[in-house]
Amino acid sequence: MKRTSKRLLAGIAGMLFLVILGTAAGLTAGKEPRKDSGGPGTYRSQKEGKILEIDREKGKITVQSTEGGKEILLDCSKESIMEDIALNPYNPGDQVRYCFWPYEEFQDRVKVEELINLTLFDSVEK
Repeated sequence: MKRTSKRLLAGIAGMLFLVILGTAAGLTAGKEPRKDSGGPGTYRSQKEGKILEIDREKGKITVQSTEGGKEILLDCSKESIMEDIALNPYNPGDQVRYCFWPYEEFQDRVKVEELINLTLFDSVEK
């Protein structure tokens, strides 16, 4: 190949690289980093409590929070959340961790996104 052809190909490859780099930078510039810490204004929060009562028909669970012992109604109904939470494996007395969006937490009611039975984990570890 001639010397000018090599330079032309190198120039085209360099321009193509800059276009791809610019496009990638433009796509990522508008995105905020994901926040997973669980504090105020973050991606998702989580708390723990002990199940006092379950209404499987309505998808509601009453728990006693481990923080202060306050009774809280967990709304796990299909109308409330994105994915279905099966309440069959839960029983009164079970220790649970409930995950929710901070803006879905009200004074005595929380719309739950994920429910984890800590009692099952404790019995498996023993």
